[in-house]
Amino acid sequence: MKPKLGIVAGGGLLPRLVAETCIKEKRPYHILGIKDHADPKELKGHPIDWCRLGAAGKAIDLMHRHQIKEIVMTGPVRRPSLAAIRPDAKALKVLLQAGSKAFGDDGILVAVIDVIEREGVKVVGVETILPCLKPSEGVLGIHKPNQRSQCDIERGQNILAALSPFDIGQSIIIQQGMVLGIEAAEGTDMLIKRSGLLRGDGIGGVLVKLPKIGQDERVDLPTIGTKTVELANAAGLSGIALQAGGALLVELNETISYADKAGLFLIALPKNS
Repeated sequence: MKPKLGIVAGGGLLPRLVAETCIKEKRPYHILGIKDHADPKELKGHPIDWCRLGAAGKAIDLMHRHQIKEIVMTGPVRRPSLAAIRPDAKALKVLLQAGSKAFGDDGILVAVIDVIEREGVKVVGVETILPCLKPSEGVLGIHKPNQRSQCDIERGQNILAALSPFDIGQSIIIQQGMVLGIEAAEGTDMLIKRSGLLRGDGIGGVLVKLPKIGQDERVDLPTIGTKTVELANAAGLSGIALQAGGALLVELNETISYADKAGLFLIALPKNS
């Protein structure tokens, strides 16, 4: 039998999908839900304890109490201010260990992983549990990016690569060469919404969503689903570009089908592009 899995649950569908996979595989599991981020309705009926974001000590105590041997981090977590986190002693240790990197998502997550694994619990990537979520390289639906969109994709890749050392965000929206928005603390959904207000005439913009250079793939991989495509369509975008093997496509078939019907392209770019 596989070791007992702890599911650290942020928002969205992913925590529930992981839990349902554990049930199918008859794998023991327990959910650590992050208050004000995870959706109680999505996780109803599953074994769960709730922790606020800054209560790292409580979370570690729960890991040991439930004899959790592996941890997977699932779902987005909105980035609060340090004052809103109200860190306990263990969380403060994480922040001090991260130093200036605590202001970036990757920096703080690397420190969190280190603290968890020092407790004897292995951190695993969600793709080890749900490998079907990583898209293969190429066009994923019936629509393909035209030449103008291809240029926007390449420009988006170059800009994200240049910003990667600053650990700001994973997403950018470009329309006909113009940057409409770069993801910061607001997350992808809000990026799409505000970029929709700035769109110009002609061919719609492109959402490019890629992992940062050197990012630890066990946590915070770029993720999209049907909601992302729905928002992209409402914002007048022409398509979405991800990285093959470096992104998660939740509800893969449903998301591709929705994009096909909406007239948006979905493309998974090669890793070395």
